[in-house]
Amino acid sequence: MTWDLRTRDLALDESAFTVEELPYLETQKLDLAERAAIERAVIQRERVITDLQRGVLELRSERDTLADRLSQLESERSELRDRLDELRAERPAIEPKRLFSSFESAFDGLDADIGHRGLSIGDIDVTLKANVTESDGDVRFYLPSLDERSATENLSQLSFTIRSDASDRSDDPGYVDIPDLVGTSHDVAARRLTAAGFDVGEITVVDDPRLAVGTIVDQFPKPLAVAPPGSPIDLTVVGEPSDGGESDDGSAPEPNASETTEERPQDGDEDIENGTPIERRDEPVVGEDADLLSAFKRAVERGRLDPETEFAARLRDVGINDLGGIAERSPEELADALGLSPEPIEPLTERIDEARRNELSVEAIHGIGPTYAGRLADADVRSVGEFVRLDPESIARLTKASESRAEGWLEQAKRLVA
Repeated sequence: MTWDLRTRDLALDESAFTVEELPYLETQKLDLAERAAIERAVIQRERVITDLQRGVLELRSERDTLADRLSQLESERSELRDRLDELRAERPAIEPKRLFSSFESAFDGLDADIGHRGLSIGDIDVTLKANVTESDGDVRFYLPSLDERSATENLSQLSFTIRSDASDRSDDPGYVDIPDLVGTSHDVAARRLTAAGFDVGEITVVDDPRLAVGTIVDQFPKPLAVAPPGSPIDLTVVGEPSDGGESDDGSAPEPNASETTEERPQDGDEDIENGTPIERRDEPVVGEDADLLSAFKRAVERGRLDPETEFAARLRDVGINDLGGIAERSPEELADALGLSPEPIEPLTERIDEARRNELSVEAIHGIGPTYAGRLADADVRSVGEFVRLDPESIARLTKASESRAEGWLEQAKRLVA
């Protein structure tokens, strides 16, 4: 019996045994039949021994395999016991309302902590993982603790945004919307400021031959901002071309009211703040041409006509209802309809193509739907041209959206009018 290295098994060489190998046996006294019988018996015994030894080797190999498996099972059992201990630990079941209230309280607390520094929180994006279960028809959240080893693939991911529900500052009785004065005459601007509860602040005079004397070309703070009643609003107006121009104290003088005022309305005039035009006499009054040109310029800049103005009314009389109708007419036809000379109208008509792009509704901006468009319309912002004049802070305040989202909208609007 030998060990076969190739098959890794015991092998019995039956041809190698002879009866002479048996000790104490007188083989010469045996006949051939007896010798053959003895040799077969010995070979059979060796075969049995070989089979037994082979079985022993197989059992030892199987024992080693089972020992390894046992070690693995014991390790898994230990891990399962640890996991069972974690599951047996009591985890509070949190209702959705309570979970969101906790975030809301933390949000309000942080907002209060930084509020004294003039800062505020617009919104916070939250993403967390939790076990979501249903109990008695109600949804419950189980938040894993920091020391709990939970497989992330077994947890549900919750994503939501917490936005500040604080109302706009413009809703605060201590703040008032600043009217848009650009394009109006100085006298009209002063009356609108008085009606809104503001004071006329510093007046800066600039030369602009394209506009009539007394036209407001800029203001600070900007339109659509808010300020406490009684705050001064600084104005930049077009003045008479002169060699001097500034007063001794370095500030620009106020324009002559007689050069910029339009005729005062008679008894029964309607409120300017309500957007109703003031009735005028049939004869032109001082500053009327300037108001028409300013309204034309404002329509080009905003990308739409204000239907409540005298400018729009005169255009409607000749069948012009929008900027497209203006673009189809020559400067001479427009001048005739408005009762003006064509010279100051020509440079404005050249900008009509740009204005028509500005005339696009704000809903042309991806992400602005009827809800956001309605909030912008409440602030008289309806076109893309008006939208691009705002800054991200004003857009976020008017739409009640995040400032980062407002920045994205503004970039889209600028590409639309480019």
